[in-house]
Amino acid sequence: MLQNPTLWSRSAIAEADTLLLTVPIQLGVDDNAHVTESILNHVAPALGWH
Repeated sequence: MLQNPTLWSRSAIAEADTLLLTVPIQLGVDDNAHVTESILNHVAPALGWH
C-alpha cells in the first residue's frame, strides 16, 4: 500500500481523479503492457481508485 503522509496531505493529490502515465517506447509493447497492467492492478487500488 502506498503510504506517504506528506504526499496524502496535499489537497491536489487528495482530489486527483486522473493519472497520466508516460511509458518509454524503447521497452516494447509487451513490457509496456506489463507496466500499465501493474499500475492498474497495484497503484490505482492503493490510491483508492477503481
